[in-house]
Amino acid sequence: MTGSLGGRRMAGNVALNLLGHGLPLVAALPAVPLLVQGAGTERFGLLTIAWVLVGYVGLFDFGMGRALTHAVADRVGDGRSREVPALMRLGSRVALGLSVAAAAALALTAEALVGFLRLDPVLAAEAVPALQVLALAVPFVVVGAVLRGGLEGLHRFGAVNAVRVPMGVATFVAPLAVLPWSRHLAALVAGLLVARVLGWAGYAWALRRALRAEAFRMQSEAAGLDGAGSGVRDLLTYGGWATVSNLVSPLMVHFDRVVIGAVLSATAVAFYTTPFEVAHRLLVIPGAVVAVFFPAFAALRRTPNGAARLLDDAVRGILLLMVPPAALLFALAPEGLELWVGPDFAEAGAAPARWLLVGMVVNGVAHVPFVFVQG
Repeated sequence: MTGSLGGRRMAGNVALNLLGHGLPLVAALPAVPLLVQGAGTERFGLLTIAWVLVGYVGLFDFGMGRALTHAVADRVGDGRSREVPALMRLGSRVALGLSVAAAAALALTAEALVGFLRLDPVLAAEAVPALQVLALAVPFVVVGAVLRGGLEGLHRFGAVNAVRVPMGVATFVAPLAVLPWSRHLAALVAGLLVARVLGWAGYAWALRRALRAEAFRMQSEAAGLDGAGSGVRDLLTYGGWATVSNLVSPLMVHFDRVVIGAVLSATAVAFYTTPFEVAHRLLVIPGAVVAVFFPAFAALRRTPNGAARLLDDAVRGILLLMVPPAALLFALAPEGLELWVGPDFAEAGAAPARWLLVGMVVNGVAHVPFVFVQG
């Protein structure tokens, strides 16, 4: 690890990210079986699709979050930190406008989208308002992702994860808390909406504190929005290209459950997505690593030798962290699923779980060259 970034600091940031992604899983372990039991298998299958959509709508920022991480890290590394507040204001406004338009489109097309799934009339009637409730979360998810991008560009991973942990826990706990009063899918999704609103507020507060702590506010008073004028075109161009690449990866990872729901049934979605959720959580590891290395690549883009060393470090780190738990889960897939969610899920999901685990390790290593090129 070279330069002022520091090996220990980067390792500490990776550890913070692992905790930020991993601690919500502690809530997921007891919550998922209780949700299956309380909501029913089909309704739970639809809830897992809602979880995917909540994550996927972050792409409606059209790359602003990733672009701002890159731009902030680059400017701080290049001694132009006075431009950071203006860049954040610009990115937030663009993301807000795009996300409001996306939310409106999602709400207006909810009935047509639900029509693609093979649902009984009762669940279909619940799914339409649930999707409309989910549309309300889009601006908060998108602008929250932009604010988080600024924090990551400033290497404020402690603040990022201080917000991420309670928001991640609420993703599983909020629908569970609603169950005693209602099993309606829209009510369960409303819990996700509340979690994302609180997450947006947390990121906004943390970024404001970070900018004040770095004394950027005083420096930016003279610069204003004009101080970022030279970077506006680069920000939008980078965001556009990041959107193209970022659309493909989540689509390939998550679209299979939508296809299963359309071709088979919501029950089949539940049997598939339960082991998928376990295997997919392994991507927490490369996600935690590359989130730290991406701004480092951006800051070191003028020193190729240093960036290449970081690339090697990231690949080795991901393999060391991913292979042991993947091998353990591969060996214990049937027993683990039976203990966790019952024999029916174990019988139907053990084989998919093993294939998914192999794929996730390959996917995890691929994260590194992906963010290296972007950085």
